[in-house]
Amino acid sequence: MNDIITSIEGLIKEAITMQFYLDITVGDDPSEWTQRGSTLCEYMARSGKCLADAKYHLAQKKKSFIIDELSELLDLFNYSATTQKELIANACGDLERLKTWFDRINAGCTHQVDWIRTLISKEKEEMKMNHVREHLDDEFKKMKKELSEEIPNWG
Repeated sequence: MNDIITSIEGLIKEAITMQFYLDITVGDDPSEWTQRGSTLCEYMARSGKCLADAKYHLAQKKKSFIIDELSELLDLFNYSATTQKELIANACGDLERLKTWFDRINAGCTHQVDWIRTLISKEKEEMKMNHVREHLDDEFKKMKKELSEEIPNWG
């Protein structure tokens, strides 16, 4: 199973790449929106996998810390449960941060896909409205022509 789990270094590289992409401002081109949406969906799926891998590494580090280091400290000192939790949290802070980062990347992808969906819907509505305006303009010109033929010196 360990062969399908991304290494911590690999996770950090992926998080940096994904974060860089999320930080790019969306342009005005609708074709760019669809391409960006596709990329974001890929990152959404991948960040979910990376989040699971980060959680795995975090659990392994907690387990290792408890077995190797905390048990030795408990033999020397009588730490309270709260202090023990703090020691574990401090020992695993880097992986907690990585886990949180992938959680936020995943949420960011979701929000940006929703925003792109909104932009595309807005663009569709504007296209419909432009079509209706063009149709009404044509109808108005047609009516004006008919009226000018029926009523001399009009318009």
